[in-house]
Amino acid sequence: AIPSSPAKEKKDILNICAETGYSRAYVFKEFRAATGKSVMEYFIALKIEEAKRHLREDDMTVAMVRLDAVE
Repeated sequence: AIPSSPAKEKKDILNICAETGYSRAYVFKEFRAATGKSVMEYFIALKIEEAKRHLREDDMTVAMVRLDAVE
C-alpha cells in the first residue's frame, strides 16, 4: 500500500529499517540508487499516477480525487 501521508511514510521506512537492520540513511541511499528518486519523490509520483488514473478511468472530478488522496 502506498503511504498516504509523510507521517505514514516515515513509519513505513522505520519499519523497513527495523525489519532489515539497516539504517534509515542506508535505506534511503539504496532506494535512490535502485529507483533514481528519493522516497518522497517516488511516493509523490505514485500518487500523481493514481490521481491521473482516477480522472481518466473512474469519472472522478478533481475535487473527488483530492478528497480521496486525503483519506
